[in-house]
Amino acid sequence: MAAKNQYSSEQLELAKVQLDELPDLSKERLTGKEVLEGLKDKIIVLATQKGYTAKDIKSALEACEITVSERSIQDIIKSTASSKRKTATPRKLKTINNVKPDSVQSVNSATQN
Repeated sequence: MAAKNQYSSEQLELAKVQLDELPDLSKERLTGKEVLEGLKDKIIVLATQKGYTAKDIKSALEACEITVSERSIQDIIKSTASSKRKTATPRKLKTINNVKPDSVQSVNSATQN
């Protein structure tokens, strides 16, 4: 049987009404990235405080029928570790035997001459 190539205006109007009545699924259908963003805090706790690896977390998510890459989980864990390092307070320069840094010594010697 051949496909129907012509449709009536009544069919067109009926299709418009039916399509307008369809619910918004954008909030129901999340991407893997969106799911990981929603689980980010839990992933960090599992990895940093409870000893889970990215592979362990990936397996647990697969049990919930959520398929994401191990790499994307590792990226979340690493981003937390690197942000902790960035927020650390900088160390002060140590002076050895009251020797000042070169830039200060050269300024002092120039003013003494």
